[in-house]
Amino acid sequence: MTGDGVNDAPALARADVGVAMGLAGTDVAKSAAKIVVTDDNFATIVAAVEQGRVVYGNLKKLILYLFATSVAEVLVLLAALVAGLPLPLAAVQILWINIVAEGTVTVNLVMDPPDGDEMRRRPVARDDRLVDGEMLRRIALMNADDRGRHAVLVCMGHPAGRALELLRTETFTLVAVCCWFNVLSCQSATRSALRLGVLRNPWLLADWRCP
Repeated sequence: MTGDGVNDAPALARADVGVAMGLAGTDVAKSAAKIVVTDDNFATIVAAVEQGRVVYGNLKKLILYLFATSVAEVLVLLAALVAGLPLPLAAVQILWINIVAEGTVTVNLVMDPPDGDEMRRRPVARDDRLVDGEMLRRIALMNADDRGRHAVLVCMGHPAGRALELLRTETFTLVAVCCWFNVLSCQSATRSALRLGVLRNPWLLADWRCP
């Protein structure tokens, strides 16, 4: 709801988002509104809505990435414990993955540029969940393939008599590489990373160059 007069104040107060004009609007309207547009330009509202959808979308990408990578580490360690095998990751390796592989990537994933179709999407419902059923399905699919590789590596490497340090190094490298490639899967829920362009976010590109 947008308005600038005294008679608009009740509607501005009851609206989900009340927007008042800062230059032409009355003090009553600005007090009742949740947002005040200082330049009285409706194009500013459109730009703000688009940017808000970008921020919300990037937040969901971040949550998807953190859940997928964290679940991955837990499953790798849990599978080894259930199978009676030595832990495939040392504590310092888990710490490195959490701080470097996940920490730097998550900061840069938040700065992901717009997909270009934000204003063609349906409005986000007020009761929309950050972690919904579709995100849980994507987490399961992203983890199924990666965890299969980890299980094969641990189960085949340990009986073969390979040194535990070598096995942990291989597992650590595989987990870290999967974390970086999972970022590409998190960048869009509807389009392939190849269609979006793997180089569209230079901050993520810097992460891959600086492992």
